[in-house]
Amino acid sequence: MAAYEEPPDTDIVHPRKRHSIWINRPSFNELQFQEIHEESTKEKTSLGTKISRFVGRQQCTSQSLKGFFRRVIPILDWLPAYDIKRDLMGDCAAGLTVGIMRLPQGMAYGLLATLAPVYGLYTVFFPAIIYAMMGTSRHISVGSFAVVSIMTAVAVDRVVEETRPKEGPYNEGLERAKIASSLAFLVGMIQFVLGALRLGFVSTYLAEPLVRGFTTGAAFYVFNSQFKYLFGIDVMRYSGPFAIIKTFIDLFSNLASTNLSELIIALVNLIALVSVKELQDKYKDKMKYPIPLELFSIVLTTLVSHFARLEERYGTNVVGKIPTGLPLPSLPVFSYMESMIMDAIVIAIVTFSVSVSVSYIFAKKNNYEIDANQELVALGSMSVVGSFFLCYPAATSLSRSLLQEISGGKTQLTSLFSCVFILIVLLFIAPLFYSLPKSCLAAIVVVALRGMFRQFKDIKVLWKYSKIDCMIWLVTWSSTALLGVDLGLAVGVVFAIMTVVVRTQKPDCSLMGKIPGTDIYRDVAYYKDAEPIQGIKIFRVHSPLYYANSDYVKSTLYGKSKLNPPEILRTRAKAETKRIKMETRAKKKEVRRRKKMSKHPKLDEEYEMTSNNTTIVNDHKKDLIEQLNQVENHNHHNDNGNVESIETTLEDGTHSLVLDLGSVSFIDCVGISALKSIIADYEKIGINVVIAHCKENVREMLLQSGFMKQVGLDRMFVTLHDAIQQISSDLEGHSVNKFAPEHISGAPGGDASYEMKDLCNLDKGADRDQLHVEMNE
Repeated sequence: MAAYEEPPDTDIVHPRKRHSIWINRPSFNELQFQEIHEESTKEKTSLGTKISRFVGRQQCTSQSLKGFFRRVIPILDWLPAYDIKRDLMGDCAAGLTVGIMRLPQGMAYGLLATLAPVYGLYTVFFPAIIYAMMGTSRHISVGSFAVVSIMTAVAVDRVVEETRPKEGPYNEGLERAKIASSLAFLVGMIQFVLGALRLGFVSTYLAEPLVRGFTTGAAFYVFNSQFKYLFGIDVMRYSGPFAIIKTFIDLFSNLASTNLSELIIALVNLIALVSVKELQDKYKDKMKYPIPLELFSIVLTTLVSHFARLEERYGTNVVGKIPTGLPLPSLPVFSYMESMIMDAIVIAIVTFSVSVSVSYIFAKKNNYEIDANQELVALGSMSVVGSFFLCYPAATSLSRSLLQEISGGKTQLTSLFSCVFILIVLLFIAPLFYSLPKSCLAAIVVVALRGMFRQFKDIKVLWKYSKIDCMIWLVTWSSTALLGVDLGLAVGVVFAIMTVVVRTQKPDCSLMGKIPGTDIYRDVAYYKDAEPIQGIKIFRVHSPLYYANSDYVKSTLYGKSKLNPPEILRTRAKAETKRIKMETRAKKKEVRRRKKMSKHPKLDEEYEMTSNNTTIVNDHKKDLIEQLNQVENHNHHNDNGNVESIETTLEDGTHSLVLDLGSVSFIDCVGISALKSIIADYEKIGINVVIAHCKENVREMLLQSGFMKQVGLDRMFVTLHDAIQQISSDLEGHSVNKFAPEHISGAPGGDASYEMKDLCNLDKGADRDQLHVEMNE
């Protein structure tokens, strides 16, 4: 799995030549567009029809059977075309190199799985043969893997505690191997069924940050499990939440009983392996083949342990007798499987996700294709077959796969050549490792974790590019390290899915502006050159519109546009109530005045003389108010009697709202109800709402739901620019400046000029007050 890498900095950027684009066409709404361009009708077929067609295409002929076997067993396809001159030497050399590495890792990881080392050798042998025949990747190396080994150990420990008899003979080593092989059978069957059902897409739910965080957290468990061998002390194995903390406490409480011989062996191997590997990494470009350090470590340590008689003199814990030959096939124990179903599901998904991720990396690098579904079938088959030979669940080894690729391996024959080396060891050489100290194998396991611990570098890169992905990595790592590999993976998957839900539940919404001189519209918050269009609000939603985010999108629209219809209606209602109250008080005051004047005729005559002087001014005031009310209440009616409120404006001159749905990938019934509510709310305050740039599936959903019959296809435009152009054209065509007199004369005291600018834009509140002030002047 490739680590995250920052893109290289380029000092010189060569700008590409810009080309001018000139397009001259009419603006289209959906009604006009469909009148000219007819849609192609999609054939709707039932499930039964699809099944019958599929069955009808299946023919039981020799050619179809041959094609089927070539798909299921890809080696039948590529082996006849194998280029011996070009690929054979590279495959042989890489096979020997990987085989040398398989030997120590198989023994060490078998010990990690709480099994005898020989079962680790079985696991790197049998599954690799099956995958070489059925896999589609040419470079991955399957067999034992540290993370899967520790997950197997957790399941085996639990089942052993549940099934161990209280009395009587009990061969715990053999029973552990049977439990592990039963787990491998379950894992293989799950993967095989998923592959047969073409469900390879399930790996997409394990994103790369999640997998890398999980493997890093599992590396802590692997490291934790090796303490008993590194220090040569008895440490109780814990499982479940906070197992690592409990193990550390147990370790430090028994530190005084450390076996110095095992500690010295572990330290010497650790220092030697780490030092040489660091030098090897530094000069890897100059080395054609890597040094088989682990093999040298095992051989030398075994020789020292044998001739120094470390087991007899110092009580060093050694591997012991390793049986020669291959195990006879036997059925797994099905009674163990019921309690391991969840473990099998987790291991099946993890092994498939890791394998497919590594396979895609090498396939992209070497220019060939990977079939995820066939990979599931191959991984499942190798685990099922391996379970008959006492193998525990196998997976792809990251380090061995990389070694196989850089050593010159071209095809899966590399795995077969490496298995030949393991076969020779199993048949003839295995007993020679009797005196091998387990602390040496523990040191090999710990050094192999260097790559996983280096994944902490991901945090810096992810934080720079995507804080959400960084949080997925951290949550998965911390939950795996603290809660266990099974719960940790579950927490990571749930958290990753929740990030997707949250991001769609509170999507990015923006007000758009036009780049001058173009038909390009961009977010006004991100582009300084993006200019809002006078009188038109453009609102874009960057996510699906469905039940989880419809209310948020609606409230965001009201907030960003600063046009909240319910709030505006409440404000208008309050103003209207206040006006009615003032008029009522004025009428009552006039009634009281007239009653008072009727009792004092002289005061009434003086009042009439004073009022005559202002009659002309009041007449002019009434004329102006009547013209103002005429403009405010004027609505043009089309032939159908529908009110066109495009000239009706608010305080900021807004008369239209465009909903850009170009980024909406799908919409549900709740989202459609939200659109209806938005359109109805804005119509109440006189704002025209149109829709632009709908995807085909969204438009089809709006049509099928009856939404467009209620709203009208003339309100849906093909592109955002079409909508803006049409609104601007309609606005010019419905200009109401003819209602605004430029000059009003005849007021007392001289020629009184009142220039009424754009009466159609006057509001019922603020502009009325401004007009009254002008008249009073």
